[in-house]
Amino acid sequence: MNNFNLLNKSYLLNFCILSLFFDIGASHHVRAQKLSGENYVALEVGDTVPNHEFLNILNYGSKTAKLSDFRGKLLILDFWATTCGSCIASWPKILELQKKYSQEVQIVLVNPSQDKNTVTGTFQKRKKYAGVDMTLPAVYEDPHIKKLFPYNTLPTVAWISKNGMVLSITSGDFLNEKNIKKILDGEELNVPQKIQNYSEYIRIDATQPLFVDSENGMLTTVFGQSIFTKSNRKLLGPRLVVADSSIGYFASSVNTSIKLMYMIAYNDERVSTRQIEENRVFLEMNDKSKYLGFNEYEERVLDNFYTYKLTMTRATSKEQLREMMRQDLQRYIGLDAKMKKRVIPCLVFSISDKTKVPVYKDKGEYPKTKVKDSGLLIGGLTFDALIENMSASSPYGSGYSPFPLLNETGYKGKFGLIKSNINASDYKQLDKALQKYGIRFTLEEREMDVLVLTEPEGYVFPFENTNNQKQ
Repeated sequence: MNNFNLLNKSYLLNFCILSLFFDIGASHHVRAQKLSGENYVALEVGDTVPNHEFLNILNYGSKTAKLSDFRGKLLILDFWATTCGSCIASWPKILELQKKYSQEVQIVLVNPSQDKNTVTGTFQKRKKYAGVDMTLPAVYEDPHIKKLFPYNTLPTVAWISKNGMVLSITSGDFLNEKNIKKILDGEELNVPQKIQNYSEYIRIDATQPLFVDSENGMLTTVFGQSIFTKSNRKLLGPRLVVADSSIGYFASSVNTSIKLMYMIAYNDERVSTRQIEENRVFLEMNDKSKYLGFNEYEERVLDNFYTYKLTMTRATSKEQLREMMRQDLQRYIGLDAKMKKRVIPCLVFSISDKTKVPVYKDKGEYPKTKVKDSGLLIGGLTFDALIENMSASSPYGSGYSPFPLLNETGYKGKFGLIKSNINASDYKQLDKALQKYGIRFTLEEREMDVLVLTEPEGYVFPFENTNNQKQ
């Protein structure tokens, strides 16, 4: 993939991630109901929800349901789609929450766009392969509900009070027991709200300097710039390093945690095109919270996010840009950051019988790679490419699995089609299925290069007094 396509994909990825973040300070004001006939208009916090009728609902006592049917309980609408991995991964958690608070809370899955067969098919696969039996009421094919609660990314959660008022519209990470108990105890759910309107975002041109007043003829030519600032929930920008004469020379880490900034700066391009894997990064200090993007409840915390940007006009390599970024992080943050050798557990691909490995046929198209709890389907790629694919997403992505992936096959070139009807998220099942093809996938200890972050003696966090400020 060339840098231009990588940049475009990064913008899209960051929009998806950022849209999960923050819109602080929504007040619970009561305003006039916004529904007039079929003129559905987006609801805001404090609005009374109209008595919308779900015409397509599963796991419910009747084929239809009205929002008023759930009055008297805290109603939580959990918007999802089959393409949203984090939505589906949350199902065991929300099923447990529903069971625990069944007398006071009703969680309803809402899939506005997909049809009954698609939804029920996903439910059946999750039950068969992952043992997750989705019993919550589930709405499908309902475009009107999305007009009431529009969203740009998933998961989106709408919180509706017992008397039908919109309490909050959040990302999925705020759907937890702590916040449910807050509402049931009569407390205000003072958490970040999702940005619903795309036009509110400010899209950063990563090739250009920030904060340059070109309209008044000041600083119109900038040969180099380095900026480190607090995050801004409305900024859209990439998280990568690019050195390409047709695009520009820059390092960009917009609205990210300090940990991720170090991951970008210390990446080895030979291993990953994005950043060093999270499962090869170790924070060794008593209080890690200020360097992470999440709190103990796995909720995103705005105060723990920052934006860093380095822009250069002269030609330079990615490694030179990363070295400049490392120097900047030392000046701005001051952690001790070192690459060290450590023996850690890894998931290792190896070859037990080369004659059984399927031969790649350079004809036709191979299906999209699938290594999930719903099955295994791989082929038409090298083992390095397979690892890159698996590292980019769950369940083996570095943000999900504690074990780095290694290629010790020594196999050159691409391999042919491999498929199996297993729970491929279980590495033991995956190993058993691959043995038929002369391939092993085992948990082994290996010496690896890892990034270790520590606080030097007498260290004082430089941004302690800048946190908890309104934006």
